[in-house]
Amino acid sequence: MGRSPAAEGVVVANVIGAIEGSDSKLLRSMTKTYRSVFPTVELHPVGGEGDYGNVIVVATEGARPKQSVLQDNWKRLRAQSPKALDLRGPIGDRWEKTVQFNDVPLLTDGYAPTDALLIG
Repeated sequence: MGRSPAAEGVVVANVIGAIEGSDSKLLRSMTKTYRSVFPTVELHPVGGEGDYGNVIVVATEGARPKQSVLQDNWKRLRAQSPKALDLRGPIGDRWEKTVQFNDVPLLTDGYAPTDALLIG
């Protein structure tokens, strides 16, 4: 798949799952798949019960932004749209640990065993 030098794509997804542990295979497999296309993939846990909950996945063509840059951008957005959802928590809780991918598959149109990945 060729890319234009000017391509600047972004994907943001709200995924229910876990980043590590026995319930993490589907989210880690999805993250591995995004990483096969996008050079930067960030995980922002939003909360839930224990290790399982909502995770905002952000995949971009650009470099990994510093959290201070994300917080500054958020403040500007919030000033323009005061009713916008408060994202300070997810920005500050960005996953900083290494995510393991060696035991999960890359998802494709021809191979996406999502049901099997849901079962620990």
